[in-house]
Amino acid sequence: MMKESGEFPLSHFFTELAGSDELRRHLDEWLEPNEIEPGLAGLAGGNPSDDVWDAVREIIHDHAVDVDGFATGMEGYEFNVNVNQFGPLYWISAIEFDNDEYFDSKEAAMAFAKDAFSSFIEAYEESHSED
Repeated sequence: MMKESGEFPLSHFFTELAGSDELRRHLDEWLEPNEIEPGLAGLAGGNPSDDVWDAVREIIHDHAVDVDGFATGMEGYEFNVNVNQFGPLYWISAIEFDNDEYFDSKEAAMAFAKDAFSSFIEAYEESHSED
């Protein structure tokens, strides 16, 4: 179930990604030159081929930048939660966290991360307030 926080499936961003110069630059690593335009058209139309789908997922994760994040954890186990960006989409990465949520803003991703990791944040803050 999608929340009003700006949380979307990756398919919500297909049209914007299809117009992304950054995605286009990296597609030649995955597709033959004659496959790029039809691949982008399929993506823009919401029906990417399996090869384009695989390429898009790999490209956005391999070429993303960290734009925000925080350290969290519990006693004896600390880790970082990062908000990543590629083009128009944002998502959260953390150790042992499978991400299927994408967001339309850094703020929406950060709010989701703080909610999803709230018990770790509380434990982390308690363990560090004693220092």
